Amino acid sequence: MILCEPICDGAQHVPFNSAIIKGVLDLVAGDVRILCTHSHWQALMKELDGNSILRIRHIPINTLTRQDDLKSWLSSFRLLLKIKNIVERQENIMFLSSTSGIIDLASSILSSNSVECVVHMLLARVELPSPRNPVTRFFSLNSVLKRFEGENTKMVVLEEVIKGNLQKLYPHLEGKVNCLVHPLPSEEELNIAHDTSLPCSICFPGTFSKEKGAYEFIKLALSYTGTSDFSFKVAGRKSVEIEPEQEKAFSVLPVESFLSRQSFTNLTSNSDFLFLGHHPETYKWCASGVYNDALHFGVPIIARKSDFLVSEFRKYGELGFLYETIEQVNEFLTSNDYSTTHKMFISNIEKAKKTRTSQFLAQLANIVS
Repeated sequence: MILCEPICDGAQHVPFNSAIIKGVLDLVAGDVRILCTHSHWQALMKELDGNSILRIRHIPINTLTRQDDLKSWLSSFRLLLKIKNIVERQENIMFLSSTSGIIDLASSILSSNSVECVVHMLLARVELPSPRNPVTRFFSLNSVLKRFEGENTKMVVLEEVIKGNLQKLYPHLEGKVNCLVHPLPSEEELNIAHDTSLPCSICFPGTFSKEKGAYEFIKLALSYTGTSDFSFKVAGRKSVEIEPEQEKAFSVLPVESFLSRQSFTNLTSNSDFLFLGHHPETYKWCASGVYNDALHFGVPIIARKSDFLVSEFRKYGELGFLYETIEQVNEFLTSNDYSTTHKMFISNIEKAKKTRTSQFLAQLANIVS
């Protein structure tokens, strides 16, 4: 089997990609070839054991641009030709992330193979207005999906709700989209003793940006500057500024550059809640990595209400608190009995973790077979 990571470099998507690689190695009898950059392979090897590494042949490539244009389409074309020259007839191919060019061309160039194209943030562009220029419009993701036939190629999305939204927008994609639930991080299980005594620690995980609710988190933290019952921290890189007079509201401020996975783990796993302030439209097309981190670390969430999270709460029970306004969060925090609700949240999280892990393994087996 061939795996290809055409977009990510260095440590990008390593938890996701390493989980896929480990799953594939358990499912296939022979060796696996992986095409990715040298730095990404170096990062992946840190997550794999020696026996797994011996079964993988790394083929170095350069990353592709992520744009929907002629340049990206041509680079995707060249990568597909490279794979065509090394792939065996009927050998399965899985792209761990995809460009619109790969989705558009894989079926014709790799016609003798079964191809699976995992899509991540790419789908966030499906509802953008169509370009007026006909040449530009041809390369747009919307045009690619409209003409997608998928005779031997299927798209892979990371949540059932994304699959439903995609097929609702493009009915002809029925039967051409697989779901592979976003795998939980493959790190060793953490034995965390959850302490429900005050202060209550609330952590913002990931890039501290407007799109992920940074300004709402600042507003929430400022509501409790006069009390020691709550502490607010950020486990991620700074994308929006925190004014000097606001910094006192935080026990840990966002960093200026990259935060190591170990530092991220230490900050998030030792929190009472993770704050997920993403706009609801985000989950319409893209899976949430930090939601999976919350499940993995066993930390309840305070999250902006979305169709995806509502469906998760229906399946597993309350995993924390869903809000529409920061005032609702304040009410929840000041009226919450942590000794009872926290135990319920964590019990439901354990249920969700087990279910999603078994779903991932079953769905991956179906895709690889």
